[in-house]
Amino acid sequence: MFKTSAMSNVACSPATNQPAVWDHHHFGNVQTTEICYFSVTSRCVNEEKGCPRLHAKHHYHWQISENFENWVNLPRLQVEALETAFCFPAETRIILPPFLKTGTAPVNVVERVMSHKMWIADFEQMSLESPESACVFHLRRLCTEKNHETITKSSNFQWFFCDANSNWVEYGKHDTCGNFVCNPSINSSQIEQHFLSMPHLPLTYQMSQNTYVIDFKCMQQTNNRTGFQRKIRRRPEYDCSLLHFHTLGTDDTMNLGDLTSVIKFLSMQKTNASENAILPQSVNGDSFFSREFPSIWEPMHLKERVCRVKLSPSSREFKAVVNYLKQYFSPKLEQVERIQHPFLWQALKNKIIDMMRIYDDLNKVNIQWLFHGTTFNAVDSIIKDNFDWRLHGTRVGQIYGRGTYFTSDACMAYNYCTSDFAGCKYLFLARVAVGTITAGNPHMVRPPLNPNTGQMFDSTGTDTVIVKYDKQEYYPEYLITFS
Repeated sequence: MFKTSAMSNVACSPATNQPAVWDHHHFGNVQTTEICYFSVTSRCVNEEKGCPRLHAKHHYHWQISENFENWVNLPRLQVEALETAFCFPAETRIILPPFLKTGTAPVNVVERVMSHKMWIADFEQMSLESPESACVFHLRRLCTEKNHETITKSSNFQWFFCDANSNWVEYGKHDTCGNFVCNPSINSSQIEQHFLSMPHLPLTYQMSQNTYVIDFKCMQQTNNRTGFQRKIRRRPEYDCSLLHFHTLGTDDTMNLGDLTSVIKFLSMQKTNASENAILPQSVNGDSFFSREFPSIWEPMHLKERVCRVKLSPSSREFKAVVNYLKQYFSPKLEQVERIQHPFLWQALKNKIIDMMRIYDDLNKVNIQWLFHGTTFNAVDSIIKDNFDWRLHGTRVGQIYGRGTYFTSDACMAYNYCTSDFAGCKYLFLARVAVGTITAGNPHMVRPPLNPNTGQMFDSTGTDTVIVKYDKQEYYPEYLITFS
């Protein structure tokens, strides 16, 4: 299916004097299946005469091939979806976001074959397939080489085992049953060192009276005495700053990091054990629900409209929220809750997809994490029905327009919080599709027309204050409580 290109096998060879292959090129064949560290951080001296590694603006990339010979670079949107999911060991299969055409007619294999179809990535088989097509592609991930003093999280692999609660735990840490199941002498980094040097040889280690064997071929751990086996997985370190709370607007990004769960498009699986539950699990076969929600969500009953989940202070999600908040100020934090509202989530996701189709440029969708401070008696209403300036915003000024106000300045938002009877204040961290922005005024009830596009601007405001007029363009994702 993929036609052989003249550059496909030799484009990166220094001996050919051909320019290096970049991740935005169609074909991505390279002699060394790694990303050039210097292409990401500065400039590779071999870029013009030929570098054997793939050149990229990120420390990771994903490619597909029909025959293991001619590898094709995936678009950035699909790359970010794959990378975000792959960092979590519980993820085995995800539905990729739609492949968007860049013009009126397909110009490359990816657009011609993959547009208008649902594609499922399988991390166990490292494959990409579609229930709507007989095509099956091989999938591979490239990351920065490891021979530099600066270790990138994308190339720092961790090893996990599946505990008795079916949770994935990194070697050397407590499992979710409260047991320290791994000998401190064997940890994730030591397993990785053995794997890199002797991948075909099992790793044996002792703990108490038991001998355990880690088989890299079968990806399982066996207790030699009892014969009990556990599944194991190798996944790259999760970079919160890059994939979850990425700083938007930098020159070396495409503003995709903050889509995280939106672009993961994880399908739901219904099991016989719980017919009334929505389970955020991996894809199983070809049976899918039409709604997709983040895999980190807790199970919800079908009749449950909204759910508030208190995050564990030890969870990476909690730490990501706190670290993002600490960039601005550090008041006494009581708790962080994740808001799970399937209807509002689906509305935001659909709006983001629609904006991507309109602009054909994800930079212009401009997804941002923004704060919203409010009174304590408005919290429940916001969680239930989203932000609505007509209900929650009339007590403050509307200098930039008559809409819902968000800000990137946590201190500013905190000043709009009022204490409840227990002295607690509440601050929302929302996911907002900012889009195009222009100046507003107190009389504006919707954004003005954008003369460059013939459509209305998406937002009004300033660099730090964003006013939104469409409830589909924001989602109250986290509620932060301060004491």
